[in-house]
Amino acid sequence: MNYHESSSEDSQRMCEELERSLSTKIPNLKRSVAQQWCSLNQLGRSKFVYIKHRKRTGGLELWCMGKPSDLQAHTKLAIRERQPSSGGFSERFQARVKVESMNYVEEIADMLLQVSYKVS
Repeated sequence: MNYHESSSEDSQRMCEELERSLSTKIPNLKRSVAQQWCSLNQLGRSKFVYIKHRKRTGGLELWCMGKPSDLQAHTKLAIRERQPSSGGFSERFQARVKVESMNYVEEIADMLLQVSYKVS
């Protein structure tokens, strides 16, 4: 079973609401579900965010494409810069953000649209 299906209902709902919000602005948006992550991309483009769920509580952790400073300009939530490491993932997904409340889904969707999606 994948993490989306086995995560808390609040975490699942937040992930699905984020996808719904972005799908109104990005045609052909696709959510892929892997064993530990969901990811979003427009068909024919790169994945621009990886979504990690929580099993017991609501909330998500997002690993986003784009410069941390650019992402931070679009949200009140704390953007955390990725620690340097080797490999392509760390170069492309330089920042992460924890989303604890459904109240921030629209703000995060806008951040992803304005920054992560544009660089995918």
